[in-house]
Amino acid sequence: MMDNKILGEIAQEIYSYIELAEGDSFDIIDLCERHFTDKYPSAVDIEEPVFKLVDKVSNIIKRQIEHCKKQAIEPDYVFSSHSDTVLVRFRSDDEEPKYVLSLRKERKKIFGIIKGIEWRDFEKLCIYLLKINKLNDVSLTKVNEEGVDFVGIFELGKYVDSRVIPDNYKVKIVGQVKHKKKKVNPAMLRAFETYVKEYSRPDEELAKRLPYWFTEVDLPIFGIYYTTSDYTRSAKNYARREWLIHRNGEQIVEDLIKSESSKEWLKPKNGDFVFDESTFTKAFMGIAS
Repeated sequence: MMDNKILGEIAQEIYSYIELAEGDSFDIIDLCERHFTDKYPSAVDIEEPVFKLVDKVSNIIKRQIEHCKKQAIEPDYVFSSHSDTVLVRFRSDDEEPKYVLSLRKERKKIFGIIKGIEWRDFEKLCIYLLKINKLNDVSLTKVNEEGVDFVGIFELGKYVDSRVIPDNYKVKIVGQVKHKKKKVNPAMLRAFETYVKEYSRPDEELAKRLPYWFTEVDLPIFGIYYTTSDYTRSAKNYARREWLIHRNGEQIVEDLIKSESSKEWLKPKNGDFVFDESTFTKAFMGIAS
């Protein structure tokens, strides 16, 4: 009988293969048979270990799909509606543009670029992301400006179809950006929340260091926290409880891919689109520090 730990390692190898592949569909049974026989070409009775492999690979994929759902991001693959052992590339019910589908294949490459840039350039990327999502009045603060990296004003009323919220309704945005591998913990969010409260009614000294267009108006205020890593479970609970908007690295990539501006980072090639790293980085590198 094949050791369960060894089967688990093979299952993880198969999942890694799926992650890096560019195919639009995979038969899990076929993949498991091929990987197993490649490793053990002299094996005679392969039915039982392959069956267990299929189960392990399927469970890994199910956990990944659930992980994506919790973060409100789209998975790379889902199980076919016709077979629970066939994977198909995710397709949105909303008929996503072809450029979004092309960029989703490049998601790991985009994430790698983001993790590889300098912290100040990541701040610029977050400002760029806010601007392409309708936060036109937003700017970086000075380096080490009391734990806050950017401030902005969002014209919420323009994008809410409601008779209750007026068209000119606005909110202030205060944000912090962390370009780190370590997960964000509750203490870091509590410290940021303190800064958010200070910025809602800044004292005279603080107001001098902020843009006039930000301090001249008295508006409700929201905190946004961006990180290239993730949040601990308790940090996520704290953010939800205190109404802090928090986005991790995977969510930032998803937000970028789904933006209308993302089509500018693609070049046509052989009837498809190819991601152009240079165009992508130029889009946000030019933002003033």
